[in-house]
Amino acid sequence: MVWFPEGDSPPTRVTDQLPHSLACPLGNLTPVQAAPPLALSNYATWRDAARTHSIPPYSSLSLTNSGSGFSIIKNLSTMLNWITRYQKILELHPKLLDENTSVLEVGCGQIGISNYLDKQIVGLESSSLPSLAPNLRIVNGSILNPPFAEAEFDFVVCVDVLEHLARSDRRKALANMLHLAKRALILACPIADNASTYEDWLASWFLFNTGFVPNWLLEHVENGLPSLNDVISMIHETELAYSFFPNEGIYQHYAAVLLDHSSFPFISSDLRHHLSRSPHTSLISGSDWDKAYSYIFSIEKGQVRKPIIRMDFPGKASDQSARSVGLYSFHHPGVKPIQHAHFINILCGSDEVSRESSGMSDDVPKVVNRLFNKRWSELSGIYKLWVDQAQDQDLPQVVCLSHYRRILLPSTQSDHHLLTNSHAMFYQYASLLDVAELTRRCLDEAVVFAPIPVELGCPIYNHYALCHNERDLSTMIDILVEKRPEFLEYIPSLTSDTRMYAWNMIALRLEWFNDLCDLWFSVLLEFESRMPKLHYCSYQVRDISFLAERICHLWLVSSRDRLAANVVETPIIFHGSLGSSGFGGSRYVDVDL
Repeated sequence: MVWFPEGDSPPTRVTDQLPHSLACPLGNLTPVQAAPPLALSNYATWRDAARTHSIPPYSSLSLTNSGSGFSIIKNLSTMLNWITRYQKILELHPKLLDENTSVLEVGCGQIGISNYLDKQIVGLESSSLPSLAPNLRIVNGSILNPPFAEAEFDFVVCVDVLEHLARSDRRKALANMLHLAKRALILACPIADNASTYEDWLASWFLFNTGFVPNWLLEHVENGLPSLNDVISMIHETELAYSFFPNEGIYQHYAAVLLDHSSFPFISSDLRHHLSRSPHTSLISGSDWDKAYSYIFSIEKGQVRKPIIRMDFPGKASDQSARSVGLYSFHHPGVKPIQHAHFINILCGSDEVSRESSGMSDDVPKVVNRLFNKRWSELSGIYKLWVDQAQDQDLPQVVCLSHYRRILLPSTQSDHHLLTNSHAMFYQYASLLDVAELTRRCLDEAVVFAPIPVELGCPIYNHYALCHNERDLSTMIDILVEKRPEFLEYIPSLTSDTRMYAWNMIALRLEWFNDLCDLWFSVLLEFESRMPKLHYCSYQVRDISFLAERICHLWLVSSRDRLAANVVETPIIFHGSLGSSGFGGSRYVDVDL
């Protein structure tokens, strides 16, 4: 079961609400009857039928399936699907357009990227089909044994090839492509995380409605698409610097595929006219909220990842009497802050200072821009603390970040979070917090207290793509690698970990709080400048706060290496109803029962 964060849960996908027999993701895109679902028990029968009815690879001829009304293949230079897959690559890598750089395309087909570059291109192709582009010189061969010298080309481009190779060959293919590249490898491929179900359905749809399955699609299904973590793991082993970003969206891709296989007479002529004016752009624009069908991975030759910089543990504080801790609780207008002597309440999102004697607000000095609270949520209050400390307004030696209805309980022995609807019970558990012990362990034992991770049911990256805007997370990672390249070492934790440290809650030494804040705000302030406020709904507008949780998780994972920190997972006491949001599956106990 996939866990949704607190708040108004995003609506489930339409296909999740339909009976399995009707949940065809292509059902609303095609003008004919949708294919029936593909039962796993019948897969062998379906596969044999698909092989029997498969057609050869794309050729320059137009093949028509009699009786179906579908023109199978158009002129290759006017394939919507191909233009769509190359558009983002050219946008992200304008150096490919430089006439002084050499380019090898692995798996070029008969045209490939040469259709969009005004220079000579070399292509490596396993089939014996001739080149249809005057600027494409095809060399027949396999990327598993390429007939080229080391670093022979400035750029090696490989688009939608990895999924056509057996899983056991993909790592070798990647290594060989890097061997041939002098400056960079630009790799793009569909990702199983989002696309596998759709590919199965597309194959079933082709077979049901046209009587055949294209060979390229059959290979997708039989070889299996690589997952995002599969590709990241292979690239990570190279120890080179890399970045990745969504390419085609799901609906963008399948709209292009279906139009390419339609009999609409105007598509080819309209597309040729469009390409004569704008050869690098697709007629089918993608939505920021569309799930990614494929990803672009850029691997820079000569840029080795920065080594982990390990910071020495400062050791025990010499002055035992000077030890101090600050327990901060963040709340927004209209809710009741924590009424407990231990906590300092910080009001976020209002110019009014909290009335409690210990209260603060997230308002910062005029020399610092105040953060837009609707996007930053509790991070606007954390920023206030950090800025104050930087301006010589000393913070305690230990900082503990909590929430008006969530409190860390380091002194409570439990493998689960605790839930109550009672204020009295909530404060009873808050009183169990042993402040002196928390301070001692943070200062003397290098302990960082973090909430017991929530079980997401899928990798952190996939979970974010399901619940929020996938491109926001990709942009944040791109900025993080740019600003703090040493954290690239820990990016695989986002694509593989299925447990996440949530809620931006933590207790730690002041110097480590500063280290976390430096990471948070160097990345997120840049994100805010690149991604201005959008018209998101009241839930999704908290985009920066959601991203901060993923950065906090990354920081905690890295702290074991970088800081020699001892991360201790601790329960929290949660006040209020869980509603429909979920709360880490079964990892909570209702203490009211």
